[in-house]
Amino acid sequence: MQSLILILPPDLPGASTQRTQSAGIGVSVPLKWYEKVLRQLPGRKRRLGGRMLPHMDLLYAGAVAEQRGVGVRLLDIGLEGWQGDAALDGVDRSIKEVHAGGDPLWIAVQVSMPSLLHDLAFARAVKQRHPESRLFLVGNAIMTTLDHWIDRATGVDAIVFGEPEEVIAGMLDAPEGRWKSAKGVVDPEAYEGGGAPSIFDAGMVRTFENWVRVKKLADLPHPAWHLVPFERYSPTGKAEDCAVFVQASRGCPIGCTMCPYMVHEGRPFRPNDPDRVVAELLHLNNTYGITKVRFRDPNFGFDKRQMRALCRKIVDQGVRLEAAAELSLELCEFEDLDLLHAAGIRTMLTGIETNDEACLTSIGQKIRINDNLSEKIAYCDKIGMKAFGSFVVGAPEEDWDSLQRTIDYARQVDAQCSATIMTPFPGTPMFYRAIAEGLMEPRMQYDGWNSYTATMRTYALDHFDLTVARLWFRMEAVIPYRLRQAAKRGAGAVARTWAGLIPRFAMRSVLRAYVAVRRLVPAPKVAPAVAESALANAADLRRALWQDR
Repeated sequence: MQSLILILPPDLPGASTQRTQSAGIGVSVPLKWYEKVLRQLPGRKRRLGGRMLPHMDLLYAGAVAEQRGVGVRLLDIGLEGWQGDAALDGVDRSIKEVHAGGDPLWIAVQVSMPSLLHDLAFARAVKQRHPESRLFLVGNAIMTTLDHWIDRATGVDAIVFGEPEEVIAGMLDAPEGRWKSAKGVVDPEAYEGGGAPSIFDAGMVRTFENWVRVKKLADLPHPAWHLVPFERYSPTGKAEDCAVFVQASRGCPIGCTMCPYMVHEGRPFRPNDPDRVVAELLHLNNTYGITKVRFRDPNFGFDKRQMRALCRKIVDQGVRLEAAAELSLELCEFEDLDLLHAAGIRTMLTGIETNDEACLTSIGQKIRINDNLSEKIAYCDKIGMKAFGSFVVGAPEEDWDSLQRTIDYARQVDAQCSATIMTPFPGTPMFYRAIAEGLMEPRMQYDGWNSYTATMRTYALDHFDLTVARLWFRMEAVIPYRLRQAAKRGAGAVARTWAGLIPRFAMRSVLRAYVAVRRLVPAPKVAPAVAESALANAADLRRALWQDR
């Protein structure tokens, strides 16, 4: 019997590589001291909780392979905390458990943006140990970076240029010796391309059109949930307390200029069949006792009819759910919020981004922050739904005044707010614009493209300013929010919360002092001399990326 090992490579040292984040290209978050301690615990207690499940594409790909009689094993090396030879030894053991020899052995290694070069080195090492295997790379990070590193993919048999659940069927069904000719499969030895710096120009966008996507989500089998050791990802060690991802749709037509979803999942909105989604939720309920779900959709409420139909079916069929969803809250009707709550949606994530009009225009947003959004957030609180507002710091037009306007808004919104640093992910219009305007060096910064590291500057703020700006936003938004929440519980809660916030009060004072000095002695500015032409170029790129596949 053919065998397939789905491998998530080791994390970057000292960090947690969450490969499902940012449209599946991943982020890498430095470990806190206690997380480093948890990594050292023996056996099944190691890294208990705090880790996201593997990306959905691997679980779908595993299910597609199993439909064809392939024996499948999932190995999350980051979950085990292995590095170096220990990681390779773990791969050896997994292969022995699932593969008896003779028939083809397939090994899929998932790469992510921040760990890409490390993932490549790991894949090469696995291939050296198992030269008889058919080793291939998967991952959304491949789409926009392939030309930059394919010369380092020596020893790798193939690279999947597309969503693996759509490509793997052709690989497995191909006649003997012809699997590299399947649609969406790139043979590194035969590939023609590459060569910096030309691959930073707009012409590279054309290659994105070859990215293979699932046309109809309802045609996929249910994810291979049985491959996942839920209790290892659970904060309590019990499978029923694990939070899982479910997809009700893919694709986002809104097209923010810095958003990787628009590039990787494409413009066309690809809805899943509501009946199929409900069946998957019921399977998680009845088989594993799992009720905690995050809908892994770029914009859960984009198609209101789809959203309403799904929520009604969830209610009608008695699905037990405690779910989170990301959507444009300001576009929801109050009746929609009632329906979402009835269906078990308890957490809403909504992108507010900024309260500065120039910054909003820069990222391609036409929806303005207004009283309507504040009213919707207040209504969520009233009916028992928790709202999270996400902001982004660092659009090209960002300065201390624009940031102050955004902070003032975040302080008065009755929602927990967080901010990331503008990250010009490769392939997005913001990526090309940042290079064209001299805001970012034309070089690959794999481990820096993580939403928390400043890889581009603004006209007025340098990289360090932006690092401070994000922390300043966080302190200014977190402190009043926590005090407001404590006030709802009484004077005692306020006193305890205030005492617990003393370190943050101190940090906020330091950050305010830095900002005050920077207002008097600002960083050298970058003149937007090519801003007009670069904006036009970005618009052209955006239209190209929006083309229906």
